[in-house]
Amino acid sequence: MVLKHDSQLLASPSGGYKGDTTVFGITLEGTLDVSGSSMDVHLVSTGGTTITVDCSGVSFSISGSNVEGVTDDKCVSDALSANDIKLVSFTYETDAFVLQISKSIVTL
Repeated sequence: MVLKHDSQLLASPSGGYKGDTTVFGITLEGTLDVSGSSMDVHLVSTGGTTITVDCSGVSFSISGSNVEGVTDDKCVSDALSANDIKLVSFTYETDAFVLQISKSIVTL
């Protein structure tokens, strides 16, 4: 899923990002609100599977294009575990975060 910035191109992440994707009838919607080195992470799905992540003040860093430290947050790791989700990759590219998660055989 690609979460694009609400308004403009930025040199570093800041502000609101939102996006959605649909695979096999499952729609995943997400928003990130980034401030400095922390973000609020909100993900929810509709369709054949339930995914809910609602975490605030998640610390992160960016190394190259990789977003690091998000799964170290207890709220995020508990939400991923509770929903049987694996974070495949999380990157930042110019004006968008790219988040790839998997649940069983479905990758969103």
